[in-house]
Amino acid sequence: MTTLALITPPGSQPCPPKHPLRVIGIDLGTTNSTIAEIFWQPGDTNAPRVRCLDVEQPSRQGAYTGSLVPSVVALQGGEVIVGEGAKDLRTRMKENGLELYQNIFWECKNHIGVRRTYHKAPPGFQSAKEIAGQVLRFLAAAAQADDPTPVTQTVVTAPASFQTAQRNDTIEAAHLAGLDLDAGALLDEPVAAFLDYLVSHGRAVFGDIQSPRTLAVFDFGGGTCDVAVFQLQPPPPGEVFQVAPLTVCRYHRLGGGAIDT
Repeated sequence: MTTLALITPPGSQPCPPKHPLRVIGIDLGTTNSTIAEIFWQPGDTNAPRVRCLDVEQPSRQGAYTGSLVPSVVALQGGEVIVGEGAKDLRTRMKENGLELYQNIFWECKNHIGVRRTYHKAPPGFQSAKEIAGQVLRFLAAAAQADDPTPVTQTVVTAPASFQTAQRNDTIEAAHLAGLDLDAGALLDEPVAAFLDYLVSHGRAVFGDIQSPRTLAVFDFGGGTCDVAVFQLQPPPPGEVFQVAPLTVCRYHRLGGGAIDT
């Protein structure tokens, strides 16, 4: 668990909320997905706490618990299986009567925002956004099971190079999962990686910024690689620094899963 101390200028104190504040962030990945939360209680003068959630994922070998959830969805025996259990079934597809894009699905994020359909699949599983909705629903249910405190806001990541159709499908996938998400709650993945770096290392990593700095951020995921260039502006007195994106580039279908070991 990490304390988020970056939301206030140096030397100032955070203003505690009047009601429990719980924000869920979901990294909807091509290969793996994960979910994190920021939680802040009324009266707590400390900065909000941030943590990744460990998600229980049923499989044939028993329940597996971890923060990484494979973005794999399988249908077997009338049951929807997401994560490690579906990934395990993928290793013996013929034995388990599974066929890609019919009753088992993976790396569907590569199809989001296009008109491709999975015509052999049953209703609710016939497009990439519907498969993404299944993954998002599974993660949201895990967060609810971990803590029933109502969620104030949900944020979902998207590749910086996603175009309008891809972003719209991601938002619709969230709606299919029962999540209240609008375009403003889509966070570009390199920005999310940059924020994570700040949370992990703190402001001190940049020293005393007196002039604008240019940063390159590589978000090297399992299935894609996003590269973004930011400009970091020195903050005015009493304020936090500002980050302005300059350009982004996505290497489609290049990621950790494409590297031979």
